[in-house]
This record gives sequence, structure tokens and C-alpha cells, in this order.
Amino acid sequence: MRVLTTLSALFLSLALAFIISWQAISSVNFAYPVWYQVLEINKTIAKYGPQNQYRSGFESTTQTQHIQFFAEIAQSIELPLEQVKPALQAIEYSSKEASFNNPLLHNAEVQHLYDVAVLLEHIQMVCYVTLSISVLVFLLSLRRQAMPQTAVGFRVKDVYLIMLFLLLVGLVLVAIIGFETVFYQLHEWVFPAENQWFFYYQESLMTTLMQAPNLFAYIGGLLLSCMLIVQFLTVFVLQRILSRAAKKTGLLTPNKSKNLNPF
Repeated sequence: MRVLTTLSALFLSLALAFIISWQAISSVNFAYPVWYQVLEINKTIAKYGPQNQYRSGFESTTQTQHIQFFAEIAQSIELPLEQVKPALQAIEYSSKEASFNNPLLHNAEVQHLYDVAVLLEHIQMVCYVTLSISVLVFLLSLRRQAMPQTAVGFRVKDVYLIMLFLLLVGLVLVAIIGFETVFYQLHEWVFPAENQWFFYYQESLMTTLMQAPNLFAYIGGLLLSCMLIVQFLTVFVLQRILSRAAKKTGLLTPNKSKNLNPF
């Protein structure tokens, strides 16, 4: 039962960590204003804006507008799916060369961002299902903890040793293969083959605005950092709940407390 409790804590904390962390970084526009300065995205726009094959005048837009455009895209892909495309198509910018507003995104970009919205919805659905199942298993463990002579606790370090192993494997693979290669391979796996997902800077203001794929490395690092913090706190709280249940049943005696030691 201890193994099942540990696994339920692992998956519960992972799912909850992603849900909370995504909402947290989404609420601050994925720290885009910070990465905008770090990556000097203004220079990317100044260089590739005039070269764009489908839109003109984007290089004359301001940093404030760029941050707003990114925010509108980020907010649009989190809308209900039937609202995603209309919201993306409604994003416009004005240029000195035209007396009217230009759509920021062309059809292929809108379709790709819609595919991203679908993927995000699937990931969130998996997280909520995983969270629900893990909570049920943990509650079962908590109930068994209340039974005499039944100890089902786990140690925080057990969960984090598993996470550390998975994290190290992932980082080593990325280091060996290369971030861009991994990034593009994942795109091939998760997005429909018939829809365009790769865009040169000269054909996409979206790619230019995000300095893809560089921006996503920073956002991914931010998301991972938030998830690790939330997961640690979640696992620690779960362990304390089990320990408290053990104390109530008299299981946590001096010679047995090591079995429920959070570390």
C-alpha cells in the first residue's frame, strides 16, 4: 500500500502543480515583458518585420503593443475552442503605411494556434482526470491509515527522488539532442501533419513576436520551476495529513515514526 500511496502523491502533486503553475504564469502573461528584454525581441522585430511576406509595417509598432499582442494570443488559446479562431482573427495592428488595421495573424498561424489550444485542453483534461483519480487513491490511503496496525505513509524524499531521476533524464536528453531538435520533434508528434506548424520569421509575425523557439525555452523553465515549488509543498502537506491521521490511531510511536518521516 505504501507504493500505491507514494505513486498517488506523485501523480496528484504533478497534476496539481501543472494546473496551479500554468494559471500562475498565465496570469502574469508568462513573464513575456521580462523575456522581451532578455531576448531583445525588439531587435528581432526590427530586423524581420520589414521582411515579412504577408504583412507590412509591423516594425513600426511599439514594445507596449508587442506585449499586448502576445497577451491577446495567450488569452485567446485559453478560450473555449469555438471562440479561439474568432478571437485570434480579431487581433489587429496599425501601421504607418496603411490607413486601416492589419490582421496580425494569417490563416496558417490561426490554425496552428488553434491546434495549440486543442493540445492545451487535452493536457488540462488529462491533469484533471489524473488529479481526480490520485485524490481518490490518497483518500483510500488516508482511510486505511485510520485502521489499527495499518501504516501507509510515505516520505517526501521518495517522491522527489523519483522526480529528480525523471528531471535529470529529461535534461540529459535535451542536452544531448539539443533543445531545438526536441522542440521540433515534439511538434511533429503532437500536431496534425496536414497543418503547418513551422514558420520562418519572414512569413510569420507570430514567430517573430515570440522569437520562436527561444522564448519557449524560458517559459518552459519558468513553468518547471513553479511546478517544482508547488509539488514540493503539495507532497509535504499530503505527508503531514497522513502523519496526523497516524497519530490519531496511535500508529506514530517513537519506534514507528521513522516510517512516516517526511524526509
